[in-house]
Amino acid sequence: MTPNEEYFDAQIRHQIGIRRFASGQWNKALSILEKEDKKLVRILRKRLKAALRSGSINSPEFRSLIREVKKIRRTSIVDVKREVADEIVELAKLELSFEARLLGGVLPDGFTVNLAGVAAARRVAVQEAFQGRRLREWFDSLVATDQRRIVDAIQKGMTDGQGIDDIVTMIVGNKNQGFKDGALFKTRRDAEAIVRTSVNHASNAARELVWVANADIITMLMWNATLDGRTSPICRARDGKFAPVGQGSVPSGFDKLEPPGARPPAHVNCRSVMVAIMDPTVLKEDTRVSAFGQVPADTNYSSFLRRQSASFQDGVLGKTKGSLFRKGGADLDQFVDRAGNELTLQQLRATMPNAF
Repeated sequence: MTPNEEYFDAQIRHQIGIRRFASGQWNKALSILEKEDKKLVRILRKRLKAALRSGSINSPEFRSLIREVKKIRRTSIVDVKREVADEIVELAKLELSFEARLLGGVLPDGFTVNLAGVAAARRVAVQEAFQGRRLREWFDSLVATDQRRIVDAIQKGMTDGQGIDDIVTMIVGNKNQGFKDGALFKTRRDAEAIVRTSVNHASNAARELVWVANADIITMLMWNATLDGRTSPICRARDGKFAPVGQGSVPSGFDKLEPPGARPPAHVNCRSVMVAIMDPTVLKEDTRVSAFGQVPADTNYSSFLRRQSASFQDGVLGKTKGSLFRKGGADLDQFVDRAGNELTLQQLRATMPNAF
């Protein structure tokens, strides 16, 4: 096995572990939210009676209830943020040592792997923005959104003349719908997305610190997307594309990532990873992970998708884009703009009239 083969296989195995780690972190966060959700319901059932009796959302009883509700919700989400921040900082530190050991274990004798700083790992984990926001800003936004949902539900219940049970149901959700229609479920869904996305960000960003520190060994980086039907348009378009390391450049002959500084997570709940390439000449011998088994590493999402059934292609792209794809009129990277936003059919017609 070549060094790149060993390295690639180890990275994919490791990424599976990172996803399991993210699931564990979400379970911890969920236990915090569940405890605080029960506390909220107890307070609502205790305090709503006086607020409803006042008959006004401007009454002292109502304003007092809202202040208490907001305090409870802020505290619960801040507790989640604290738990997540501490854990992803530790993850980032571990990723530094993991990546260094992994590179050292597959490189031929005579190569020395440089280490990256722990302070830098902490910085990229919690201070570097992903999807436009830093970790603290993601949770600050969640606090505001969560409070607004719950306050809106209480106010609506008040103004509609609903009782305590009806108001609590709007917040908790209906049992016959699995409680998925309640405000609390929406907050849990958003919190889970933040947790999973922050883990992916911390892992990728920390490992890149090692790659930059070893730019004399690492030739370039490759975007690696999970090959299945849930892969997003932006990750499908970027899959198999190559990016420079640090201030370097991608060698000629390789499909370049656009923009070159793009990194996972490309979106909320992104599962893509960057993989270091130590020797471009052995790329065709690598393997890629697929929900359909092992496929050659020089297979990107586009060639992978061409081998699937028309129904699978339509399920991923939609019928019209699937048809364009099968006719050869367009490839996956033409279905998104430079920022990774999926183009509408009208936009595609304007940019590729001959394809239609």
